Amino acid sequence: MAAANCLQCDAEKYCDEWGMSQSSQKDCFDGYVCLGGAIHPSNLDDVTIKLCPAGSYCPGSSRLSTEAVENVCPINYYNPMLGQTTCVPCEAGFSCQATGLITPTPCPAGSYCPAFVASSSIANVIPCPAGTYSSDEYLTDVSQCNSCPPGKYCEAGSSTFTGYCTQGYACIGGADTATPTGTFGFVDYAASNNGPCPVGHYCPYGTAYPRKCAAGTYQDTTGSYECKACDQYKYCDMAGLSAPTGYCDPGFYCITGSTFAKPYDYAMGAICGKGNYCANGQQ
Repeated sequence: MAAANCLQCDAEKYCDEWGMSQSSQKDCFDGYVCLGGAIHPSNLDDVTIKLCPAGSYCPGSSRLSTEAVENVCPINYYNPMLGQTTCVPCEAGFSCQATGLITPTPCPAGSYCPAFVASSSIANVIPCPAGTYSSDEYLTDVSQCNSCPPGKYCEAGSSTFTGYCTQGYACIGGADTATPTGTFGFVDYAASNNGPCPVGHYCPYGTAYPRKCAAGTYQDTTGSYECKACDQYKYCDMAGLSAPTGYCDPGFYCITGSTFAKPYDYAMGAICGKGNYCANGQQ
């Protein structure tokens, strides 16, 4: 056969002998890329053969590609070296969320990155859960995510708090929404849940802990951001009341916001005037 009729050795193969046929071509060595026309499995000239580049893997005859190109490392893997047949699983604290990576990137703020396990289908970049956040990179475990600060809420994957809790709500810490639905137990705030402001209290925008209504006021409904002035004819003698203490004493009359059952200052009420009869706080 005339030399002019001979074909170039296929990509992914090399031909190191005279008189070879298509079926007798030899598989390119692991870690190498045969580009076509190679006469030796490891003679690097970057024209007919080259080392598998970093960010890729070249498993010889078993490679996935049928072209004379390398396979790029998939997501969750990287490869910093030439001539490799496999890629490296992403290590804890790092992210490999792109293909063809030579080096992994730091685990992003707002996430944690355990080491990637090849048998798992779970990506190694996991958002910090709702109610937590992290402004740091390189986290490896969910326990390193911080609880959302008091008065604020944090959506999943937050690198800082998402916003302030809505007026009428109290967020003592770890809130995952601006309008939480938990209930409060006042024996121990730490054991309480984030939720609507309780009776006897008010919660302005961004409240961490419910604030007691002052003497002379009360609040009989949950989810309030302000208190009600004590009703006319009644008095509210202490902080944190969910209802007025009672009617003012006989012989006295009370106007709105009284803190005493027997007011004298005329701002909250006074002793019943001459010629008048005062009962149940009325003159």
